[in-house]
Amino acid sequence: MLKYKAGELTVTEQIGGSKDIPHTVVSQLCLTAHTKVFGALRIGDAHHLTVNKEGYGTAPRTLTQLKKAAERGDVVVRADIKDNVAVKIWEHYKRG
Repeated sequence: MLKYKAGELTVTEQIGGSKDIPHTVVSQLCLTAHTKVFGALRIGDAHHLTVNKEGYGTAPRTLTQLKKAAERGDVVVRADIKDNVAVKIWEHYKRG
């Protein structure tokens, strides 16, 4: 789960426990101007769903769009991290 509060982007990851009592870790997500962001629906244009067969966003988005979506909350992402910096971030869309 991605969140943006007080100028910081954080990711909450479930690393154990159960659905009812999850064990989570919250980490700050470090970005650079070179971080690539791919949206599905909530990041960026909310009018067009753009996902691959695994449900990850494919539409290129900006860091500003990522932060705005994180401020709204309930954005699930996968991030590739290298040297403590997010290299690529994909929004995950669950059909429900």
